[in-house]
Amino acid sequence: MLRQVAAVPGAIGYADAEAAGAHPGLKLASLDGAAASRGSARNGYPFWTVEYAYTYGRPVPGGPLQSFLEHLSGDATARLVGEAGYEPCVLFDRSLDPLCVSDR
Repeated sequence: MLRQVAAVPGAIGYADAEAAGAHPGLKLASLDGAAASRGSARNGYPFWTVEYAYTYGRPVPGGPLQSFLEHLSGDATARLVGEAGYEPCVLFDRSLDPLCVSDR
């Protein structure tokens, strides 16, 4: 996607700020005076996203899907997400990060 956006004059795309910033021929957009970067949502950058996991129905207790969802919200995953420079939604005290709670 980044290659295609760079190849089309005036094109706009959406990608991870670090990947887009390292791609030749692309310029990151500043919004409301805030530059796009890792962690920029904490510094006022108004455009970011939360990754959601959807299921068809409730997972079977003790089943592989429930185990995977628990893994996604566990401390090890939060640590890996943080080490990669992203913001985990489930904090170590099991609360939700305010950036991940929609007020709409």
